[in-house]
This record gives sequence, C-alpha cells and structure tokens, in this order.
Amino acid sequence: MSLIDYTYFVRDINVPVLATDSSDNNYTKLNDSISRYENDVLKSLLGYALWKEFTDAVTAATEESPLAQKWVDLRDGKELSFEVFGQSVSTKWNGLKNTDKVSLLAYYVYYQHRLYGQTSYTGLGETKAKGENSVVADGSFKIVSAWNHLVNLYGEIPFPIVKYKSQFNDIDNYIHYNDAPSAYNFLLANKATYTNWIFTPLSKKHNYF
Repeated sequence: MSLIDYTYFVRDINVPVLATDSSDNNYTKLNDSISRYENDVLKSLLGYALWKEFTDAVTAATEESPLAQKWVDLRDGKELSFEVFGQSVSTKWNGLKNTDKVSLLAYYVYYQHRLYGQTSYTGLGETKAKGENSVVADGSFKIVSAWNHLVNLYGEIPFPIVKYKSQFNDIDNYIHYNDAPSAYNFLLANKATYTNWIFTPLSKKHNYF
C-alpha cells in the first residue's frame, strides 16, 4: 500500500490527471510510478531492515491494533529538538505524508516518472510523442529542481561526506549538519527509537542535463 497518491502531484511537481481511473493514461502511469519508486527512496532513507519494519507495521495496522507511535511520527510528522554545532534547534518534521501534500516521496517519484517517461522504446529506437497545436519544451530544469527539493526534505549532507560515505554504515557516526526539518534530522534526533536505521546520502544535482 502506497503512502502517497496522485493528489501530491501539484504545484511545482504537477502531473495532469483528468480522471482517477484507468480511462486516464496519465493517472495509470503515475500510479505505476508511485508503486515502483516509493519503496526505492524509503529503503535509501531508512535502510532495508527499518524499511521492512515500517512497511510491515503500516500494512498490518487496524482499528483494533493501531500503528505504534514511532511509526505514526515517521509517517505523519512530529516536532523535534536537536543541536547543530552547539546551537539548539526546534523544528517540525512534516512526515512522509501530510495535509500540505508536500512529501519527499512525491518529489522522488516525480523525478523518476519524468526522467523515464519522456520517451518510449518502440523497437526502432527511443521515440517521443508529437502533440498537435503544441511545442515540446525542455523539462530538464523542472526535473532537476524536483530532485534538489527532494534532497532538502530527505536530508542534505555536505558533498565531501557523501563522497566518503563509509561512515554511514554506523549510526553512531551520524551528526546534524544543518537545522532543516528533514527526514535525516528527524531520524537522527530520534536514533534511540530507530536503532537499526541506516542512511544512504543523496547529492543535489547542479547539471541540468
């Protein structure tokens, strides 16, 4: 079961949906992308063991056996406090899903959906549909901007640290690098709760293809 749906693809990551059923090809393709890519970024963010715990708990939760609070906090958000280089910070992690419809999951799915959906392989090579009464514009700026917004929500780690990321095999080596209300800062502030967390850093993209 996916945490997000088509309603998250608005504003800067708008995907036009005309009908919420299989009659709309955009809706079908977007749902396929959500199903395919949502767990990819969750595994990267949480590590396989914590991802499996979380997704199994969400799937198994019922009204009689509700989701444990630590999974609710990860999914729906929570206020937190931590220190950045000796300075105290208070902020709020907005969750993987929320009423603001702003989620790192949606930005990751959008990036992959757009990156691999612009052309199709026909057997003769890569092709792109030609629309009537319209001109195809370069969408690479939007795609890269979506990725960079994803990294802000996911947790931005300085490039030299990402380059030599062997330290990210051990949660005891993690530190806060900024005061952003990111998933990384939330998980690190609560590392005693998420003890088997393993984080894979992502880098921002500065090359618009």
